[in-house]
Amino acid sequence: MDRIVVTAPAMASEQHLDAIGTAVSALNASLVEGNMQTRQVIVAFDQTTTTLDQIKAAIEQAGFAVAAAWFAPATDHHGDGHEEHDESSAWIAPQDLAFSVRLLSDRVTAEVGYDCPCGCTPQARFQKDTTEAGHEHCCCGRAHFVGADGTAAQLENYLAERRAEGEDADRVYELSERQVEAPWGGVLTIAFADPTRPR
Repeated sequence: MDRIVVTAPAMASEQHLDAIGTAVSALNASLVEGNMQTRQVIVAFDQTTTTLDQIKAAIEQAGFAVAAAWFAPATDHHGDGHEEHDESSAWIAPQDLAFSVRLLSDRVTAEVGYDCPCGCTPQARFQKDTTEAGHEHCCCGRAHFVGADGTAAQLENYLAERRAEGEDADRVYELSERQVEAPWGGVLTIAFADPTRPR
C-alpha cells in the first residue's frame, strides 16, 4: 500500500478526522493517522485502483480544502511487525522547508536556497529590479523560482516547457508559493514545485 500525507488546515477535531476517514474509505483507502497540530493526515491506498487526485478530491468534497499532498517516505517491513523508516529519504512538505536569503557582494543580487532532504543545497539568484526570476532544479525533482511579480507563472511555464521536451512527462507536481523578506527591503516570492514522488 502507498501512503500519502495530506495537509488540511480546516481539520481541527476528532469529528473532522472521522469525516475524512469516511470520505477516503469510499475509495478503498484508509486513514492511518491524523495530527491536529500539523493539520495533517496519512492515508493508505492502492495506486492500481486509486489516484492521489481522487484522494484529494474526496477530502475536499467532505469539506476540507487540501493545502498540500505528497507521498510519504517508503518504509521497510520486517518479520517482527515493525517498520523501519529510511531517514535518508525523508520527504518534507514545502511549507516546512527553511529558506535562507543572503545578499551577494554586488549588493543587488539575492541568493535564496534551502537544505533539501536529498542532501543538495539548491540556490536560486534574483537580481533586484528585474522581471526574470532566478531558479534552481534539484536532482530529486524539486524546483524553486525566486523573483518579484509573475514568479509562479514563470515556474509553470518552465515546467510546461520541460514536459513539451519530453522531460518529467510522468511527473506530477504540487505547486505552492511563499514570501520571504528581500535583503534590500520588501519581499521576494518563492514559487515551489514539489514532485508527488521524489527521484
